Amino acid sequence: MALLLRVKKNFQRGAGNDTFSSMEVQKTEDKTMADPWLEAYVFAVEIAKKAGAEIRKASESEIRISTKSSTVDLVTATDVRVEKIIIGALKEKYGENVFCFIGEESASKKGACILTDEPTWIIDPVDGTTNFVHGIRGTGTAATNMCMVACGAVEAFFEIGIHCWDVAAGAVIVQEAGGVVCDVDGGPFDLMSRRMMCANHIDIANRVIKEIEIFPSERDDAQ
Repeated sequence: MALLLRVKKNFQRGAGNDTFSSMEVQKTEDKTMADPWLEAYVFAVEIAKKAGAEIRKASESEIRISTKSSTVDLVTATDVRVEKIIIGALKEKYGENVFCFIGEESASKKGACILTDEPTWIIDPVDGTTNFVHGIRGTGTAATNMCMVACGAVEAFFEIGIHCWDVAAGAVIVQEAGGVVCDVDGGPFDLMSRRMMCANHIDIANRVIKEIEIFPSERDDAQ
């Protein structure tokens, strides 16, 4: 499950200072009232654990499958249920109109994903549905690959045709680790463009960009 809270443009967090161990999260619980974003982070961890338990339970039983845009664009009852659990928990805690939501499953029904400057949760309930359906563990999701870049295990990663919920959290993690996130043509990263390049250093990104053959893909916010 991937969660990202996008806040207004004038809200900035110090790069490299937002890595929390479980012990550190416990220590900060008494400070959450003073920092609403820290409170949201702690609550997101809590929801993620509950959602993970739901996904694990579902993986041990029969998985009902349907398709979205094509025969390889799969969705399970678990995807839909977990997304509802996440959004429901957030609305219960914060109210109906405090946050906006972009969820993979709800977006597939609505069409375009409209991202504004309002605080927004971007949700991918099961990151790697195809692997989940077939019961095959995989480390190849975009979010995981971006984390590999962030920790220095690999030097670069790019993908075209992904969605905003595939890379939103990873983009934050790479940048806060000191890496670079940009468009596959070297321009600024656009979350809705469905294309992304990340690397340990801008020089590495530029070297890889020279080898990329770019093909068109419809934007997530196309109407």
